[in-house]
Amino acid sequence: MKPLAFNNRFSSTQKKNNGKYHNKKTTKISFFLLVLLGSTQTHLFAYEREGGISVGAYGSTRFEIGKDIISGKDKLTFILRRIVPTFSATIKERLRFYTELEFERFGLLELQEDFGQDTKKGYSILHKTEIEGSRGSEIKLEQMWGEFEIVRPLRFRVGAVLPPVGRFNILHDDDLWEPARRPLSVRDLTVLPEKTAWTELGLGFTGNFDLADYLAGYELYLINGVTLEHDLEIILTRHIPQDEPAHNMLTVESVVKPRFGNFSEDLKKEKAITGRFFFSPAIGHEIAISGYAGRYTPSFLPSALLWSSALDFKTQISQSFEIEAEYAFTQFSQLGKVVDSLAQKISSKETSALFTGNVTGALSTEGNTEIELEMTLSKNVLADFKHGGWLLFRFKFFPSFLKNTPLYLDESSKFVLFLRPEIVSLQNIITGVEIEDGKAELKRENKTVFRITPGIAYRPTQTWVFSISYELTAVGKDVGNMFLFGFAFGL
Repeated sequence: MKPLAFNNRFSSTQKKNNGKYHNKKTTKISFFLLVLLGSTQTHLFAYEREGGISVGAYGSTRFEIGKDIISGKDKLTFILRRIVPTFSATIKERLRFYTELEFERFGLLELQEDFGQDTKKGYSILHKTEIEGSRGSEIKLEQMWGEFEIVRPLRFRVGAVLPPVGRFNILHDDDLWEPARRPLSVRDLTVLPEKTAWTELGLGFTGNFDLADYLAGYELYLINGVTLEHDLEIILTRHIPQDEPAHNMLTVESVVKPRFGNFSEDLKKEKAITGRFFFSPAIGHEIAISGYAGRYTPSFLPSALLWSSALDFKTQISQSFEIEAEYAFTQFSQLGKVVDSLAQKISSKETSALFTGNVTGALSTEGNTEIELEMTLSKNVLADFKHGGWLLFRFKFFPSFLKNTPLYLDESSKFVLFLRPEIVSLQNIITGVEIEDGKAELKRENKTVFRITPGIAYRPTQTWVFSISYELTAVGKDVGNMFLFGFAFGL
């Protein structure tokens, strides 16, 4: 670092009455600051860091038309799926840093607070909080890790990492894929311990090495691991005239679900382990096995193991045709025992109270307002055993008669015909729960979901993709049809 230097410049119109005393005093102060900064080797305003930083981003948006039988909604909407700024830096030749911050469906998030008093309105103490946000907005730290390369086969990595179970979680950037939606098995009906992008706090090693004429590599981490957590849902329902007596319902519901390990303090002492090993016999060909194992219950519940394993591959048949696939298995062991133990810690399913008239000045009621407190389990997430996967076929081409049109930018411009069949099978999945008097009554079922997505994409360059696709989804006798127009980019 270079010390900050000052140039003592004085105006030619300086008044004479300031005299030599003023000039000498200013010179002494400047000289003192120069000596101080030179001795401490510190920048006056900011630490002058070594190395540069690269800023990038990826993201996607899409237009949906049709019936989505997974969510049970008829769709006709535009969706900003995500925008993810990325930051990377190579501090030294073998020191690397990387981070991603995801803004998912993000439009608005605003928090306003007021803490004081208003004697005119009769408030001795007023604590007011206002939260404004667009529907579905979410901010999430997806990655944040530092890496020290000891040698090429041994690189130490610590921070917020992506558990390498399967290939999609570690290669989830939107511009890498032609279909506008992520596979069912990693998102809406995930068969992984947590939906993609799944992030965990931990440390471990990664690297690659030569095996004769072939390439192999691995990732291996010790992490906090997936744990049962809860979401708080607040629902206000206005009464209808047919209610007897007329009343409103304010429901405060705690929904228990598995979630990636806490970034503040782990709810259990046991840590999880996850890893992936890949083998590449040639460029464009790769096969890998991966897995995860760890306790999924917090310390106040009985210890129970969550394990997952996956097989994935990619093969390039020719320069135009390639196949990519993933299949994963996950088991929540002793799930019934865990739910029973949770039920015993809840004295009753709900607590109700009736308030007559106005509950607050802002919540006006014509009759009564009933407040209901509930605890339940998230539906369609916890299952004794679940498995599923996807297979993606790509055929890349660019017609010669279009090379003199604006569609052709350079050799990276391509059209891609794609087809992605999928299957998800959920065994003894919990679809409902009644917790009363310390006992849990679970509603379970087996569910198998099929989906096939054909489509065509246009890539003006390697990291931009426009796509049109059709989704056919079947759950038993129910069938859903969706048309998707997607745009994804990488910068």
